[in-house]
Amino acid sequence: MAREHANVIAPPPLLVLPFLMAGALLRLWVPLALFPGDLIGHAAGWPLVLAGAALMVWSVRAMTRQHESPDIYRPTNKLITSGPFAFTRNPIYLAFVLAHLGAGLAMNTLWHVVLLPAPLALLHYGVIAREERYLSRRFGDEYQQYRARVRRWL
Repeated sequence: MAREHANVIAPPPLLVLPFLMAGALLRLWVPLALFPGDLIGHAAGWPLVLAGAALMVWSVRAMTRQHESPDIYRPTNKLITSGPFAFTRNPIYLAFVLAHLGAGLAMNTLWHVVLLPAPLALLHYGVIAREERYLSRRFGDEYQQYRARVRRWL
């Protein structure tokens, strides 16, 4: 019998936020600047943070308009393929990554770039791979066709 949800290892924000905080703390203890001045970091980082926030809002709205929940512990009743899901299969996780990277640039620290592979790996193996198996079981050919059309990230 198929599971009623993807059985991910943890809520995705909990896989990203510790590394965001760790980067900020490491910046205080061992500053590793990316740019010669903070203004460049702000100019490069804040647009990514805002893009991540906008993508998050767009993604959640696309789901709720189809009467689906972004709650990873609830069953998925409908495959969402419109809105940002027409361009990336994981817009919410992409939003987390954009915000993480943007925050690091805005703080003008290399630490967020150095730490980024860890939350990416956790998201990939602990969430995305499990969701893909679940959606494949749940929606079969419909999901396989969607996977063939739309990339995992971009």
